[in-house]
Order: sequence, then structure tokens, then C-alpha cells
Amino acid sequence: MEIADEVRAVAEEANSTPSRVALAWTLANPTVVSPIIGARTLAQAEDNLGALDLVLTPEQLDRLNRISAPSPVFSGRFTQRPLVQQLIFGGAAVERRNFMAGR
Repeated sequence: MEIADEVRAVAEEANSTPSRVALAWTLANPTVVSPIIGARTLAQAEDNLGALDLVLTPEQLDRLNRISAPSPVFSGRFTQRPLVQQLIFGGAAVERRNFMAGR
């Protein structure tokens, strides 16, 4: 719901619709080849196609990307806790090694 709320907020700022913002956001992602629209009516299709003319600001894209970023997986969050680090390393300082150095 937080993502949908942010899409709506950006739509209001851009004087656009949430569906256009969602599609423009998708189109701004360089890994997306072609978004799929799910229009049932001509009006919805026309609204969706309006995303082609919508340019989101870098700040808007950043907000949308931040709000939709997935949470770290359980083990990553868990193992970073100080108590767990103490149990793993027993208080020993472990220096990171760069395995690619010297190659």
C-alpha cells in the first residue's frame, strides 16, 4: 500500500494519473523491455498510452525506487546484529580480504 500511496503522490505532483506514473516508472527502468498494460476499455488504454509522454523527475524516480526496494532477506539482517556477530566471530576481528588483488 505504501508503494501505491507514493505512486498517487507522484501522480498528483505530475498532474497525471497513477496508471500513467506506474507505467512511466516501469519504462524508465533500463532492464524492462516492454511493460504490459491491462486495459479493459478504450479510455483505460488511452490513459495508459499517456505514460509515453510523461517524464518523471530523477527525484520522483528515486522516491518510487526507494519505497519499492525489497527488504533484506532474513539471514542478512539477522547476521548483522552485534550479538550474532559476537557468536559467529567470538570477539575476533576478521579483516576482509580482496581475492581479486594481484590478479
